[in-house]
Amino acid sequence: MDINPTEVAQAVTTGDSNLSAASALIGDPSKFGRVDQDGTVYVLTPSGEKAVGSYPGKSAEEALAYFVRKFEAVASEVALLAARIKSGAMVPSDAAEAVVKLRQTVANLNGVGDLATLAASVDQIPNLIEDHRAAYQERKEVESAV
Repeated sequence: MDINPTEVAQAVTTGDSNLSAASALIGDPSKFGRVDQDGTVYVLTPSGEKAVGSYPGKSAEEALAYFVRKFEAVASEVALLAARIKSGAMVPSDAAEAVVKLRQTVANLNGVGDLATLAASVDQIPNLIEDHRAAYQERKEVESAV
């Protein structure tokens, strides 16, 4: 699945309160996980299942929802970064640093969702940075001329 961070940014910034960043990225993230009888939560990855943790004292649905929210929080960061780049509100060098941090966050994420697609969406952000670098420079030149 190809992810266009610009489309994600547009979807997330439309004001549709029913649309999470994760939903904009991949649909229902809970389709990518399950809870074992012992309460361990697993995420489904292209290389198989990976245990992401447990949520003692909670139902299977609550445990799964907890780890979906962890995924959604990172997906929101990805969407927000794309939106900030697109709007020109972020210095390109700062955006590049944010991409490095997001890659690390995604690689270590103990959450339930389509981790491969989330990683791919982060990998596409540098292209978005380059696309908006010239517009950012022009805006800075205009601001400094005033």
